[in-house]
Amino acid sequence: MCRVVAPVRPVAGNEDLAIVNFAPLPGNVLKFNVVRNIIRDSLIQHRIVARSILPYPLGQAFVRFNHAYERDNMISQSPVQFGDIQLTYIRHNEGRNWRRVQFSVECWFMMLAFLGDYQSERHIFNAVSEFARIILWEESDNYPGRILVRARVMSLESVLQFIVYSDLANPNGDSWTVQCEILQHQQAAPQPLEEDPLPNELELEPVVPYDFFGLGQPVVQQEPDHMQDEQDEQQ
Repeated sequence: MCRVVAPVRPVAGNEDLAIVNFAPLPGNVLKFNVVRNIIRDSLIQHRIVARSILPYPLGQAFVRFNHAYERDNMISQSPVQFGDIQLTYIRHNEGRNWRRVQFSVECWFMMLAFLGDYQSERHIFNAVSEFARIILWEESDNYPGRILVRARVMSLESVLQFIVYSDLANPNGDSWTVQCEILQHQQAAPQPLEEDPLPNELELEPVVPYDFFGLGQPVVQQEPDHMQDEQDEQQ
């Protein structure tokens, strides 16, 4: 088994799609036309007509709704009872193969002898996709073939020391070995704190604290002395 890391997160395009699971499952082999009819009749009870109901290996069916809010509504109501079967709707990307992975280390590493014709974002992302999620990369005309990469990785041990990059443009494809060396590393940047609650205007006092005064030092707002003297005279 190998790990492949997506170079970028795609724009969400399946928010109307759901996986449907049956419980309990019968002991016999399910026929999909039976599955389709059960899902269709169950949705009709909720005044929903699905755009399509298709077989799917991680559940009993893939259901595409006409609207994303219809899908989310069925998810929020799950499990849905239909006769002696419970139908559970889940998001299309939250099937039983869904897991969480932590890329907890941020590091700079250097790739040496990376072929010039392949020094593009697409090829560099592809070369390290097994172990790294690239944040940025740099190259220099003064050091041809050298690429500096800043990336998030699961661990330093996951960074490969040698990468064999291949191009199968013909049956006897070409390959080049690229050396990879870690230059520096640190734990991934911590997440920011939760936002402060908005103040209640009724609780504001005459003296209001100010942050971000000159050079970042905190200071308390105070009324000028001459304004205070005028107020004293009026009293």
